[in-house]
Amino acid sequence: MKFTFDDKLKAVLYYLKYGSYEIPDDYVSENQKCNYRCFVRHWVSVYKIKGEEGLRHGHNNYYSPEMKYQCIEPLLNGTIGREMQANIVGIDSGTLYSWVRKYREKGIDGLKCSKRGRPRKNMEQENKEVSTPAESIQPSEDEPKTLEEALAEIRKLKEKILYQEARELYLKKLDALVEEREKRERLRKHARLRKSSKAKKSR
Repeated sequence: MKFTFDDKLKAVLYYLKYGSYEIPDDYVSENQKCNYRCFVRHWVSVYKIKGEEGLRHGHNNYYSPEMKYQCIEPLLNGTIGREMQANIVGIDSGTLYSWVRKYREKGIDGLKCSKRGRPRKNMEQENKEVSTPAESIQPSEDEPKTLEEALAEIRKLKEKILYQEARELYLKKLDALVEEREKRERLRKHARLRKSSKAKKSR
């Protein structure tokens, strides 16, 4: 099933409001439901960092080898879990796992982008050039161009996530307090009605 921007935004807002998932009707098996929950958690992470624009199709980012390493360094050191790091940096946990695997196999060279596709047999010299990392890919103007800028951007994103989480926690606690107050009011009202009823019977 291909999800539209509206599908993603609706699922994200529902999760942020209720803390649960509005699973589509055609997702009937447990495996499908589990996959959908993973989709929503990833969309929520992207939404918290990039807003609605991050949920639109074709919203791609360039990550240099250095930026990829900064994203996976806490995983390599074992200081954080993959799911939590995915939420912090706004990248799918499967992508982070792939970067970790490539780094462990080939080091920083494994994090370099390379062109995909099967080379033609009659172009051996050109094949060698194709197999090298695609250095021609350049970040867009709004992307960090140095390691220092990338680290600063990651710090800003972490602060934004902490603010969002604190805001959500505050709203949940506020809802709980309101619900508790309404519950007490209902109990008091019920007690008054019972007292009034007993007084009438005693007459």
